[in-house]
Amino acid sequence: MSVVLINPPQLFSKTQVTAGVVPPLGLLYLSAYLKRHGFPVEFIDALGEWHTQYTQWNTMMLRGLTFEEIVRRIPAAGRVIGISLLYSSSYLAIRELVRLIRIANPGALIVLGGAHASCLSEYTLKNTEADCIVIGEGEQPLLAICRDPAGLGSINGIVFKKNGRIHVNPAQELIADLDEIPMPDWRAIKLESYFSANEPHGCSWHKKWVPVLAGRGCPYECTFCTTPLIWRRRWRVRSVQNVLEEMEFLYRNYGVTDFHFEDENLGANKKWLHQFCEELSARNLPVVWQPSNGMRAETLLDPGLMEKMKRTGCTLVVFTLESASERVRNQIIRKHLDIVNVEKAVILARKEKIKSTCYFMVGLPDETLQEAKETIRYAHRLARLGLDECVIGLFSLLPGCELFNQQYAAGKVALTPEFFEDLLSIGDLSRFKSWSENISSEDLKRLRFRGYAGFVFFKALFYPGKILRSLLNLCLGRDELKSERVLRTFIKRVAGRGQ
Repeated sequence: MSVVLINPPQLFSKTQVTAGVVPPLGLLYLSAYLKRHGFPVEFIDALGEWHTQYTQWNTMMLRGLTFEEIVRRIPAAGRVIGISLLYSSSYLAIRELVRLIRIANPGALIVLGGAHASCLSEYTLKNTEADCIVIGEGEQPLLAICRDPAGLGSINGIVFKKNGRIHVNPAQELIADLDEIPMPDWRAIKLESYFSANEPHGCSWHKKWVPVLAGRGCPYECTFCTTPLIWRRRWRVRSVQNVLEEMEFLYRNYGVTDFHFEDENLGANKKWLHQFCEELSARNLPVVWQPSNGMRAETLLDPGLMEKMKRTGCTLVVFTLESASERVRNQIIRKHLDIVNVEKAVILARKEKIKSTCYFMVGLPDETLQEAKETIRYAHRLARLGLDECVIGLFSLLPGCELFNQQYAAGKVALTPEFFEDLLSIGDLSRFKSWSENISSEDLKRLRFRGYAGFVFFKALFYPGKILRSLLNLCLGRDELKSERVLRTFIKRVAGRGQ
């Protein structure tokens, strides 16, 4: 049986700034797993290979192959068609893609997977032409589907539709030993296309970069995040040797010298991180790396750790604070993070000469305007202490997170097309959606502007060399911070549309 895996085109608004072009790790893991077990896979990378193509779709833009072009590329022998549905903001577009695939392939089994599909499985099945959804970790359920497409009722970890009825099967046990999973099927995509796009999640110190996952899951319970639902608050990690073998493979075969760890919590095991640095140093690979998805500040304060990270090529550390308000952190988002550790980590990063970024979030349910202002002021304080960059994000009510469940149960949110479109505000310069009754969307607009303007002011006042460095990087087309990458790619995108 032939299996088709589709990395769909990207949906974004004309003023979107944070949408990058990143290899689809989840699909690449699935491709490698299916091939190991004897199933041929046809991989359609609608975004990566066609990232320069833009088309209008409704009021939004599609980047990559059009839906019709994707449908034409699906081989007639494709009996199982798997589509990534990671982001709820892309739901409306994927729904249309599924509709067109169903028309052209009435006998195929259409399977969805990813965060959105997992968190809103029954809703998504009810409102699309898909047949089945894989919940969370997909390798074992998808393999079982490919082995017996007619036996969906006996496969754990899926939700499926039969004769108009939706059936929810028991959960699949998570894979205990991640080393048993083959490395991503890097040969399934054209990495050169991603090098050419040069739009990572973080920033690209080198032109040849890739995302990497050392582990899966996170033990914490942040209420704004879907990870607790998808990964059940379990954290598993590959062996250091397994991760380094993948890095060495990519270096030897593709010349990759820049690795971006996308783990939800790379430092959940400090001992592992120490060992990783020591063994990376021993291999003498000429690479750089960064935990681009963020880490808890207290991890980086472990004695000697940041010095080891710097020595082995770590270029950037990212702290995830979210809010400077103790009430917001402990009662609303349950972050349970000591804010003093963030200050210590910023000072230590400056001492070790590692770039540092801190993530903030405003517009949370029940957050007050004064608490949001407190967060903005704290970002300015960190600028004075030497923080290189802040990211002031707008809270996005992601289906599946605890805060969404609370709002949905209270009748404060409905799953309308407008709701899904509003989710794009998280990375849009012109969209501002507040989920707090105490903060207006216009308040958020002013807060974010003042936050960034004040941060740049204090950074220029206390560390003018850093501002000059960023301007030089922009002129040279290189990135040492995410903000530099965002500005570079946004200018390129606008200039490209003007041609």
